[in-house]
Amino acid sequence: MEGIAVDSSFNVYVADSQYNRIRKIDPRTGIVTHFAGSPAGTAGATGESVCATLATLRTPKGLAADLGGTLYIADSGNNVVRMVKDGVISTVAGGGKTTEGENVSPLTIALTSPSAIAVDHSGDLYIIDVHRVRKVKSPGTTDAKISTIVGSSTAGTVGSDGDNGLAVSAKLSSPTAITVDHQGVVYIADYAGKRVRSISLSGLISLYAGGGPTNVQPGSIVLNSNPLPAGTTQSNAVLPADAVQLAATDLAVDRVGNLFIIGANRLMMVDPKKTVTTLAGDGTADPYVEDPVLAAYGTSRISGGRSVALDPDGNIYLCDNGHYRVRVVNGLQNMPGYGLSLSPSPDDKQLQKQKPGLPIPLGYPGVRLMNSGAEYKTKVNITVAIPPDSALKFVPEAGAKYQVTVYPDSGVTTPAPYAILSGSGLEITLRNLELTLAQQETVTLWVAVYASDKAPTPENVNLSFTVTDTATGYSMTAKSNMLTVVGPDPVV
Repeated sequence: MEGIAVDSSFNVYVADSQYNRIRKIDPRTGIVTHFAGSPAGTAGATGESVCATLATLRTPKGLAADLGGTLYIADSGNNVVRMVKDGVISTVAGGGKTTEGENVSPLTIALTSPSAIAVDHSGDLYIIDVHRVRKVKSPGTTDAKISTIVGSSTAGTVGSDGDNGLAVSAKLSSPTAITVDHQGVVYIADYAGKRVRSISLSGLISLYAGGGPTNVQPGSIVLNSNPLPAGTTQSNAVLPADAVQLAATDLAVDRVGNLFIIGANRLMMVDPKKTVTTLAGDGTADPYVEDPVLAAYGTSRISGGRSVALDPDGNIYLCDNGHYRVRVVNGLQNMPGYGLSLSPSPDDKQLQKQKPGLPIPLGYPGVRLMNSGAEYKTKVNITVAIPPDSALKFVPEAGAKYQVTVYPDSGVTTPAPYAILSGSGLEITLRNLELTLAQQETVTLWVAVYASDKAPTPENVNLSFTVTDTATGYSMTAKSNMLTVVGPDPVV
């Protein structure tokens, strides 16, 4: 089993590499079905634009599912990446005659045993091709283009070759895994250097985690200083991410910024504060501990774990190759941030437009931020936007200051710094609000607006509220309750 992916409908896909096929698991029923490749396990390179179960694959490895349910397969033995959409399989990259080329059709490029792939939230595809990472924009379309985002045909110096510079000028050394977070930050397991590197939205590459002491076995969890600090053991250590060696064979990142790493018989997590913990396994493959078992250091065993993936609820699926099974670690949805949801305030309202010479009627559109998980304490930025074609205007409160009111269920309004009005007048942003939400607590966010006397009637308007965690970059956006602008007609 060399690859695993989970789609937005919670279906689990496994690359049964030895038998040249992809299998689909419904975790709710436990039913396993054949999804792609030869049911008999026959290796081959047949089948283009046909039913995926009629095609043949050769040692498929990495898998990735996009938000629309399309599955991408690194058909490693055939040196191509294939796509299964609506049950039909086709080639989206590889099969060309040259290994070099930028911003060209991905079908003109020759890939070399692609083993790891990822898809971002825009649907673009990332492929590890020996010592480089290629990106395919709009895969599976006539507009698809492939380009190199980091690395080259040759390996770089083991370590951080090119760190803190442009990724296109940097080199990798035996990369094994790749994932992309919801913002578009790319994470790469640079295996030879026992580290994970990241590429920012501005195209800069840097060390993200790993690269610790070199005099330990790959995958060992150690501090820069030995022995461990007083009161700390291998079972409870929460360590700086750059203090460890990370022999990663696969990566996955969740919606709140936690990076999950599998390798060296362990499942580890690096949180947004750059600390690493072991979630399961202890580096020892055997003896196998029968499920169900607490996923913790010393109480569970992973043997040659190769692949890891997350479902929409934060459950972690992994291929435990040495024990010949797919396993799940659940309960992470109870971690801070997993239970957050943003929804419109429940009641739609009417807003009377301004009549010159009279007090201005105000409306208070809002959203509700609910926490159904563990206590959530962080700083957030809140941006509220009025549609550009609307006649609504923000109203300053507390003198000439603009404000986003934060009103919890307890009825005690949270003191908040003043918001900043954009130059267009269509957005206000409140920055670095300290927010604490207990489990099952809900707060209402609202702003004050009025309707210009020039507003058409009736006009139905929703404002857009975006809440962003400053520590992780995770953001949620929801429309406010509906405001319907009504008369009276303006005075002529």
